[in-house]
Amino acid sequence: MGDIKAVYVDDGNAAKDPYFYIQHMGYGGAERSDLIPVNSVMWFNLTAPSAMARKLKTVTVTLDSNVNSGAPISGQDYILKVNFRQLYGMSDEDIYQKYGAVHAYKNMTAAQFYAELAYSLFKNFSRVYAPLLDIQIASTTIASATKSGNTITFKDASGTVINASAASNIVIVEKPQTDEWIRGVAKLEPVYFDVFPTTVYDGVDEVIWGIATEGVSNTTIGNGYDIADLEYFCMGERGDIYRGTNWPDNIPTKYEVDETKQYYVLDIHYAYQGNCEDIQKSEKTLTIVSETKSVLDAIVTAANLEE
Repeated sequence: MGDIKAVYVDDGNAAKDPYFYIQHMGYGGAERSDLIPVNSVMWFNLTAPSAMARKLKTVTVTLDSNVNSGAPISGQDYILKVNFRQLYGMSDEDIYQKYGAVHAYKNMTAAQFYAELAYSLFKNFSRVYAPLLDIQIASTTIASATKSGNTITFKDASGTVINASAASNIVIVEKPQTDEWIRGVAKLEPVYFDVFPTTVYDGVDEVIWGIATEGVSNTTIGNGYDIADLEYFCMGERGDIYRGTNWPDNIPTKYEVDETKQYYVLDIHYAYQGNCEDIQKSEKTLTIVSETKSVLDAIVTAANLEE
């Protein structure tokens, strides 16, 4: 954050170890950290925002070319199963399922199959409480879908019709759950989902009709949400232990972290060690965040941590 620096103290007395502390100008005025002897620092680590960012999961679904040469088998029901873990419960044992279904007809092309599957998935996922997944066809996210007979019309967010006539797959993309996040109350979690094509009868055997290939999208969720939750926790440890109890007769806490931004993180791990019964090390980690790396570099230099 801004208005933060390290102060290094060395009075030249060989009997005393040099120490440093962190000064910070918060909403309520000046604050400082513990007095930290330099020789008590066990390690420090500076982490870039990119190392804490997360890309959204994608699953590309295609017809298996080894099943009927990649063409839909007339009369067969193609079911795509999407399993969600930890969606409405905290355990992987809590599985919520959604499905896409296509009934293949005579002379159905692969592109027509993908359009039918995308339509089925889009309609089924349109009724969930909070958006979980996006459905893409022809490399475009579907915003609306209508059907008249066997004719399906997809449109993107701008209302432009998507040309799905040459589709070679569909892509299921995790939606960011940032709208569901509440500081300190509802953590930002990924959508844990797995995609399973089921089986069809090829005239001889029951075979799995498709291939689901996992990947990541170009959309990145920054570390601001995790840092904001950490600040919420630390404010509670520092004094805001009642968390809005007796509202509106409470003192609201002002937070400095903006969850929409990304932060560099400096962790300084040190330990207090006394001379008698308190000889065992009492370890702590001081975490400092900043939008600018140079601020944290200056703290490392000023505290003499580089030596």
